[in-house]
Amino acid sequence: MEYIIPVIFRLQYACGLRPQEVRLLKRADFDFGKGTIYISESKWCKDRCLPVNPEIVTLCKRYDAIAQTICPGHIYFFSSKNGSAYTHGWLTAIFHKCWELSGNKETSKSCVPYDLRHNFATCTLLRWAREGKDFEAYLPYLSTYMGHAWSQPFMYMLRSWTEYH
Repeated sequence: MEYIIPVIFRLQYACGLRPQEVRLLKRADFDFGKGTIYISESKWCKDRCLPVNPEIVTLCKRYDAIAQTICPGHIYFFSSKNGSAYTHGWLTAIFHKCWELSGNKETSKSCVPYDLRHNFATCTLLRWAREGKDFEAYLPYLSTYMGHAWSQPFMYMLRSWTEYH
């Protein structure tokens, strides 16, 4: 458990993954040599191959080596004691516990693992704004990376953000 929690949430945030995508990753979905993960049968039954930050690849590779010594031959990258994938309820409960331990008890129930995905998208858009990137040109890349069929959710976020600022 002490190895799983830091890795699962870092991976989810760093790649903007949906909670079910990170929970259901299999060992075979990782290509540590290429630095990619394969997301299969996600929302709308879409598959995608994602490049991963080298630091996150190293973290996942170290985690996998430890997990292999504890539970050799496990199928799911994050396997429970019985070898199955962790449940949605488990991920949410652990997220709330981590949130509370960080000193945010009063807001713990309003925050969910999906917020890591939203934060990834928001931080990416803010970074692009600082860098002066052309949103129209870059949004299709972010949409594809995150498994969206279109850029409309990001356009809504951008409009909301520009109205606020």
